[in-house]
Amino acid sequence: MRGNLIYIHVENISHMALTYGVTTNDFVTAMRAMNGLPQNLLLLSPVDANQEIDINTGFNIVTGQNSVHDYLSNKQNVNMRWLDFDDQHDLEQLTPIEIAGMLYLGHAYMHMQSPFYYKLQNQYAFLTLPNGALKVYYRHMKQLDRVLAYSFTSHVATAFREKRRLFFLQRPLKFALFPFELSQKLHVLYSDGAVFNFDGMKVKNGQVTVPILVAPDTIYQVKWHEPTMLVERSRPAANLIYSLKSQEWKLEVTDQELFTTQYL
Repeated sequence: MRGNLIYIHVENISHMALTYGVTTNDFVTAMRAMNGLPQNLLLLSPVDANQEIDINTGFNIVTGQNSVHDYLSNKQNVNMRWLDFDDQHDLEQLTPIEIAGMLYLGHAYMHMQSPFYYKLQNQYAFLTLPNGALKVYYRHMKQLDRVLAYSFTSHVATAFREKRRLFFLQRPLKFALFPFELSQKLHVLYSDGAVFNFDGMKVKNGQVTVPILVAPDTIYQVKWHEPTMLVERSRPAANLIYSLKSQEWKLEVTDQELFTTQYL
């Protein structure tokens, strides 16, 4: 990633979030904090004959929460595509048509049918796109806000350290976790596509300010190319403001039109 930014596009009907700049580690950190880390994974990526294979589906599987954590935390696993599932016996009930839908999901990064399978009781469908973006289907969309909270906080801390790296004797600063409730207020921007430009972050008078922009309709390009050029063509919408003294976050709206009901 050449720029320090987060791009978010949400399709509420399909419960899909396409993000760039949000990492698998952000997802794992959020899930562990809410005790929601999957118990088992059905991998939709190319089959590895050296790993455990489910007989009915022909996919590799990862079983047990500790193994799942190790798999998701392994930085060598850079092209993750998976569904979670409750019990290995449930995989025996999947039909050829359902398995074909999973193959298509893992290959084309698109769903032919709902990516939430009753037989699996899966909470997520997790896809890493060729450009490193994440396309994740959340059964419960509020979980996206938790993932974004950790990602926003991490990006701000990284950008702040970068701006302060030349200051000697500077003590490390720990940022308060971004409030989930504040993320929910930003949902109105996600349907069009929102860009959080941490490269444009300002630090002045004890406040950290991060520009938020609404991106042009370039969803296809974002799927296949790095969206770093979006900043130049995006429309300013608001600012995230963090007080270094009170350790509180707030939202400053700069374009009220973008927050009106016509964008809901």
